[in-house]
Amino acid sequence: KNARTREIVSYMDDRSHYSAAYYRIRMLVVGRAAQGKTTLIRHITGNLSIGTPMMYKSPQSSGGGGKMNKDVARLHTGSPMVSTVGVSVHDWKCYRRVKGKQLPYTISCWDFAGQEEYYNTHQCFLSSRSLYLAVYKMTDEECIEKLKPWLLNIQARAPSCPVLVIGTHLDKFDAIHVPSTITRLKERLEKIRGKPGMPTIVGHEFVNGARKN
Repeated sequence: KNARTREIVSYMDDRSHYSAAYYRIRMLVVGRAAQGKTTLIRHITGNLSIGTPMMYKSPQSSGGGGKMNKDVARLHTGSPMVSTVGVSVHDWKCYRRVKGKQLPYTISCWDFAGQEEYYNTHQCFLSSRSLYLAVYKMTDEECIEKLKPWLLNIQARAPSCPVLVIGTHLDKFDAIHVPSTITRLKERLEKIRGKPGMPTIVGHEFVNGARKN
C-alpha cells in the first residue's frame, strides 16, 4: 500500500522473469440463424463433426425435459447440420513461423446461435481482446441491414476490436453474376462503415461453404 515507485517497478520486473508467452486468441463468430457460421468454422478448423445433430433443449422449457430436435441422428461426419444451441466453442490449432521458429497457436472459435431467444445472453460473451467474424448470407436482399444490430453490439461491448465481415453462400450465384454481386454488397457495407456506433471493420470477404476456399 505504501510502496514506493522503485519498489513497485522492481517487483513487476521480478514477476516478468517467470512469465511465459500465451499463444491463444478468441474468435467470436456472430450473425443471424442459418447464415453459415457453423459451416464456416467446420472448414476453418477442418473438424467436420462440428454442427452435427445433438439434443436440443428449448430455453423456454422447464423441469429438464426440453425438446428433441427433429433432425437428431447418430453423430458422424455425414450427419445433417442443425442449428447451434446457445454458444458452441471449438479449438483450432495452427502454427505460425516467428523469428525462425514454428510456434503453436490455439484459436478458440465461439459459434453463437443466431436464434432471437439467445440474443440477450450473447451480451455476456461479447468481450474485448477478441477477433470478431460477422457472418451474413449473400442471397438475402437485406443481409447488410440485418447485420447492423450485431455490428452495433460489438462496438458497444468490445470497442476497438477488429471485425471481419464474411458473406457466405457464394456458390448460390452463377459465375457471371458473382463480380457484380460482390461489388454491390461491398458498396452497401461501405455506406455504414465508419458511421457512429460501428466497429472497426478490417475486411470484407466472400466464401463458398460448399468447399474449402
